[in-house]
Amino acid sequence: MDEVTDEVTYEITFTDRGPIRITIPATWKVTFGALVPAKAGASMGPHGLRIWEGTDKQRAVFANVSSFRDLSLDIQVAAIRKYGTEDWYLDDGSLWVGLNADLVEKGWKSESEVGTGKPPWLDEMLENNVPWEKPTMRAVKYR
Repeated sequence: MDEVTDEVTYEITFTDRGPIRITIPATWKVTFGALVPAKAGASMGPHGLRIWEGTDKQRAVFANVSSFRDLSLDIQVAAIRKYGTEDWYLDDGSLWVGLNADLVEKGWKSESEVGTGKPPWLDEMLENNVPWEKPTMRAVKYR
C-alpha cells in the first residue's frame, strides 16, 4: 500500500504556456472549472484551477488550465520498442501496424519509462527499406 504523505504535488498544464508543479498540504482542496461561471450551466472565459485552504480561504487561482494531475498517480501509455532493444517510446500509431507489427514489441508502460521523440532505430529501419504501412483503423492489442 502507498505511503501516506502530508503533501500532494500537482502538475498543471496550461493552454498558453508550459506546465508547472505545485506542492500543497494534502488537506487542501483543489477545484477545476470555469473561472466565471454563468447561469444555466454555461461558462464565460477560461477554465481555471482553484486551490483552497479549508472551505473559505482561497490560496491560489490559475487561469487557462487545460488539465492537472496528482503526480503520485501512475499514468501508463501505449509504448513500443524494437525487439532486442531496451528503450520504450510512445506509440503514436503512425507506423507500426500490419506487416510491421512483428518488428516491434508493444506494451503499456509507466509514463516515466517511455522516451520522447523519434526512436533512434526508426531511420535505420526505413533506410533498409523495411516496408511499413499507413495507420489503419483497427484495434491493437497491448500486454
